[in-house]
Amino acid sequence: MTRTSRLDRLFEKWIETYPKEYRSGFHRDGIIDESIFDSQPSRVLFVLLEPNSRDGLYDRYHGWDLRKVFGEEKLKKELNVNLAIWARALLDGVTKYVRPSSVAAEKQIRRIALLNLKKIGGSGKADYEAISIHAWKDREFIREEVRIISPTVVVTCGSTAHRLFGWIMKDDPYSEIPDAVWGKDGYFVIPANHPSLRPKNSEDALARLVRRARESQIASFNEAASGR
Repeated sequence: MTRTSRLDRLFEKWIETYPKEYRSGFHRDGIIDESIFDSQPSRVLFVLLEPNSRDGLYDRYHGWDLRKVFGEEKLKKELNVNLAIWARALLDGVTKYVRPSSVAAEKQIRRIALLNLKKIGGSGKADYEAISIHAWKDREFIREEVRIISPTVVVTCGSTAHRLFGWIMKDDPYSEIPDAVWGKDGYFVIPANHPSLRPKNSEDALARLVRRARESQIASFNEAASGR
């Protein structure tokens, strides 16, 4: 059984734990394209807080499988642009900031996996308390999703995502989560900015990610990538 099939089975169990009126808004996520993901020098998982579905009811992507959205839709949002740039940096060691076309961004994103800690979409302004409560309730499912994806590198997108992911994986909401690279169960966790940040801040965010990726000694930076 493929990991994608295992994720689908997990999501079916997961959805059943939600009240019926919320189930249609559950966003599946995970490995965008398993054959491509498995062929990469590192298996990179980006952890975000929640899908942006405006008010959670009327967005055209309400309840969509995000593997399909990110793998097949040529979106032009800053989130997609930066995910593509960061994927290329982490997987190919290309550290120069170059904005890709929507077609090129889609190809890069198909190389990675995505996980939202809260599966029901929120609005453009995150409710951190609601996200934390929701994710903590679902922590066993989240840990299982990570086990199935089996990343070698986890990039936590934003300080809240970094801290919350750490608490969930350690199963301890009082544990100290360092604002630095740390290891867990065979993978490195790299704190990063949220990828939807404004273009004027994107180059600095990439530089910070690259510095921390070098600290983690992931594959692309172990192969003289710093000279590319």
